[in-house]
Amino acid sequence: MHKPFSLLFSVFLIGTALHAQTKTHQADVTWGPELDIKKDGVFQSVIDDDDDAIYQLMMRKHDYFIQRMDAGLHVVYQKPLDLELDKERLSLGNILVTQDNIVVFAHYYDRKLDENQLFMETYAKSDFTPVKRLTKIARIAAEKASNSGAFDVETSPDGSKVLVYMAKPTDKEENKKFEMQVFDGDMTPIWSKDITLPYPSDEFSVEQVELDNDGSVVGLGKKYAEKHEAKDLKRAGQATYEHHLLVLTKDDNELQDYPIKVANKFLQDMTLRMGTTGNIVCGGFFSNTGTWSIRGTFFLSLDRQTK
Repeated sequence: MHKPFSLLFSVFLIGTALHAQTKTHQADVTWGPELDIKKDGVFQSVIDDDDDAIYQLMMRKHDYFIQRMDAGLHVVYQKPLDLELDKERLSLGNILVTQDNIVVFAHYYDRKLDENQLFMETYAKSDFTPVKRLTKIARIAAEKASNSGAFDVETSPDGSKVLVYMAKPTDKEENKKFEMQVFDGDMTPIWSKDITLPYPSDEFSVEQVELDNDGSVVGLGKKYAEKHEAKDLKRAGQATYEHHLLVLTKDDNELQDYPIKVANKFLQDMTLRMGTTGNIVCGGFFSNTGTWSIRGTFFLSLDRQTK
């Protein structure tokens, strides 16, 4: 429920910077060529960008297309995505741009096998020639489509690693279970692990999952107090949760769990960013101990090596 604060915080900082710029000079606008909706399709999202190209997801009728544009906003190519396998239409998931490739993920619930299945296909980002066709890379055993778990994908800041993580179906009273798979930029497996969160589902929520350049997985979560304890804390104006950093590396058998605490302050909201170099940077809102009223914003950094 606190994600809108992260968005508000980001918008506030960006808006302040833009306001400062417009007070000093009027920015020039570079107009790209006009596109025709019937011919070019409808813009869906920007997937990624690099030094000389922008990658976009387009849609025409019921089909998806990957569009690459150059720095002058001219279309270099627009290629259709193949999301059909054995006459079954797959649902489009994440699309990632690595150092050399565009990696497309799609999922499908197989009612015969009671499985939620994840597929991947890879294309060269220079000209979108196929590198690897639709291949099943993960599956989640699920007895019903309404509780079939979920897939998500992240890439490291330098594009050299890809994380596929799977949230398995669990009941409210159970600790959430995940499977983590880390690949290199060519989608060759590096390591894979099954993990269980150290807290019950109703006491812990995962807010972010990030992948570092070294292949380690970093998760940001909130640990809530037990129900009877939370009532007493709230009545006293105290914090009912704290932020935790969860870390999993290739050599770990269990999650490393690091509470993030600052004396005399209640960190109400937090988001983290991992650049290509330097430490992990966190930012958000804080209040003083004993009150829920937001008093300001904060930044802090975490050691990238030790977390």
